[in-house]
Amino acid sequence: MAASNAVSSGGDSKPVIVLLSLKQHSFWDEMYAELIPKLNARATVVTLKDTEETKEYLTNHTITPSAIIATDEAVCTKKPNLTKRLKIYVENGGTLILATLFPSFVRPNNLKDWFEEMWNLPWETGNYHRANFSPNPSRLPSRLIDSKLPGVYSMKALFLKNVPPEAMVYKESPKDNESPVVFASIGKGWLGYIGDVNTEPQSGEILMAMCGI
Repeated sequence: MAASNAVSSGGDSKPVIVLLSLKQHSFWDEMYAELIPKLNARATVVTLKDTEETKEYLTNHTITPSAIIATDEAVCTKKPNLTKRLKIYVENGGTLILATLFPSFVRPNNLKDWFEEMWNLPWETGNYHRANFSPNPSRLPSRLIDSKLPGVYSMKALFLKNVPPEAMVYKESPKDNESPVVFASIGKGWLGYIGDVNTEPQSGEILMAMCGI
């Protein structure tokens, strides 16, 4: 994965973004070739590929990352101790985003159990199809109000349902009770989800907005 494995020191004042890539899918770099330089231009990007390495980073590192992007499904498969560390990070003001290859490979039952058991959330997977989606301006999460989010755009996505209306960033229609893009306040931080499975450029813009960059 094309990113640094160590945080740069010295006068670098850019925010730190962590790519949590435990599965290390070989095709990630190719699929997200347009996203990588955009992230690197705005942030110091650190890639963590091991569960113990990640727990060590979150526990002992002097720099708290602005956001952690879980790039694959491994985080919700029998890794409760890692999730506990991630939850502490979020509750203390961090941002965890489930995105890129995550929706393509996660198993619905695993995700439902993970949300329920580790986060005490009723979220679960919903529809899976391509459609045009619009921002949800009347309920936009406070963290994203000042962000220049893309307007209506088409994507093929795995939805989440049982999500509170105020956490739904994009919707297919105003009456929908599920969303392909979710951003919820958890403690002092945020838990995000981007269900796009086809690397639409607009989804990259949303991801960076969630990261605060």
